Amino acid sequence: MEVDVEKLKRLRDDPVLFAEVLMNWRPFTYQEKLLRDSAKRIAGCWGRQCGKTSTIAVKAIHFAFVHPGTTTLIVSPSLRQSMIMFDYVVGFVYGSEWLPASVVRKTRTVVELDNGSRIIALPCSVHKLRGHTADMIIVDEAAFVPDEIVINILNPMLATTGGVLILISTPWGRNHFYKAFMDPDFSVHKVRSSECPLIPAEFLIKQQEYMTREAFLMEYEAEFVEAPRSYFRQDLISSCIDADLEFMDENMIVGEGVLGLLVTIIWVLILGSLRTILLWRL
Repeated sequence: MEVDVEKLKRLRDDPVLFAEVLMNWRPFTYQEKLLRDSAKRIAGCWGRQCGKTSTIAVKAIHFAFVHPGTTTLIVSPSLRQSMIMFDYVVGFVYGSEWLPASVVRKTRTVVELDNGSRIIALPCSVHKLRGHTADMIIVDEAAFVPDEIVINILNPMLATTGGVLILISTPWGRNHFYKAFMDPDFSVHKVRSSECPLIPAEFLIKQQEYMTREAFLMEYEAEFVEAPRSYFRQDLISSCIDADLEFMDENMIVGEGVLGLLVTIIWVLILGSLRTILLWRL
């Protein structure tokens, strides 16, 4: 079979063409812009349901396939959230006619290709993150990942590889994500939910009626705002979170029977301690 070298080169060089031809996925204009962004530092502040998870999953797949022997890490506030993006990666790969043949190993959190590249989903834990070296790091819901994790743990992983750091999130506070979005060394992408063709204007109008102005601006307009009646600043709240503790689902906090009661009591005590720390810091 004759190989079209020129077409293979275009697929390698253009992640949008790669997605359209090999994954049958056609991005919107703002997704194309992020996919084709070759910057080493990228900050994407996107409103809800704009397709940020699928976009970054495609970018991770393209990077792994065209850069042999590389490691791509997916980090989120919890392992569950990291695995959501990882599931998008797996879904795109195995939904393709061509890509599955390149997978030599797949677990619940790792995909390894025959070119030596790996995509790994990790929890937001100091001890479980340390030791990795990465060529691309994706931080999903980055605004909710503690500064300590990004600055002290993730950034050094790119020191010897000259790798890519992608921060993607809805806005929250004035933490590392806000600073990156304002940093001229970062390539920034801002997308409002109204730019997504799949979200009806009527839906956003209704959401605006039910939400506070500040909440709507953050969630759907991708604006960094602080609620004027907030007793604590968002960055102060974030600074009091132990970076080695994972976020818990509501179902894990409130269970049935004696065990559920004990777990609930423990979390009440933890939250009480957090309030004491906040008051002391003020």
